[in-house]
Amino acid sequence: MQKSLNSITLLVFAGMVAFSNAGQGAEVDAKQIHDIFVRSCAECHGTEVARPKAGFGFVNDLTRLAADPSMIVPGEPDQSEIYRVLVEEDEDLKMPPPKSDIAALSESEISAVRNWILAGAPPPAMEAAAVASGTPASAPIVLPERGVMTPKVYFAHMHPILVHFPIALLMAAALVEFVGIWRRRFFAEPVRWMLVLGVLGGCASLATGWVNAEVEGFANATVFAHRWLAVSTNGLALLALLTAAIALRTGNRGLQTIARLLLFAAALLVGATGHTGGILVYGEDYLPLPF
Repeated sequence: MQKSLNSITLLVFAGMVAFSNAGQGAEVDAKQIHDIFVRSCAECHGTEVARPKAGFGFVNDLTRLAADPSMIVPGEPDQSEIYRVLVEEDEDLKMPPPKSDIAALSESEISAVRNWILAGAPPPAMEAAAVASGTPASAPIVLPERGVMTPKVYFAHMHPILVHFPIALLMAAALVEFVGIWRRRFFAEPVRWMLVLGVLGGCASLATGWVNAEVEGFANATVFAHRWLAVSTNGLALLALLTAAIALRTGNRGLQTIARLLLFAAALLVGATGHTGGILVYGEDYLPLPF
């Protein structure tokens, strides 16, 4: 009888130790996942990023991440977006972007993320304690430093500075020319100068934007649309300018109409180009289209 009791006691004790070790393992795994996301994801999607890409900015808050069904389905890694982008074969969808300078996850780290989700996506001990107490975690989250500012990166980061210049000029040129229809004035000198400067500024914006997409690791269908909408916008503006010049020289009314239509089409494409750019920075839900 005594032996039986001793055996039962040993089994219970062993079970308690195993349960305790399992819990500690979950905590270690969760801390590892947190560190992986901070290293490879938080630069673009962290809680301290003012304008997180695609509107997703809490990858380093595992409690909030696990509570978001669009990102994680606890116990189902293959249905969890945060895991699927790690194993995605399409380079346009894979995260971190293969063309960026952000450290990619190793096979063992991807496996760790999968196991973490299979375990129910538990938060690290510090984060869980903070949620339970209603106070912020004591240890601050430190985001990784950005890469070295090489001439290529510096050139790419000029894009946000330059892009608004041609937008304003093309929109203003279209508005002034629209008013000019009623005033019976065709491509007055201010309109022509706005177009010249707008096209030149558009070329600078295109060049810096193209490189910026590579530096920041953008490589998806939205980037493709944004790039070629921008090329089309600048191309239409240039065609409008050249057609107007010929129309002014020859007095051809048909060419005048074509020049105006080209300018108005360029102005419309400015809006479409800006919308796709907004999706890249803020996400699809930032300004959804009504149709």
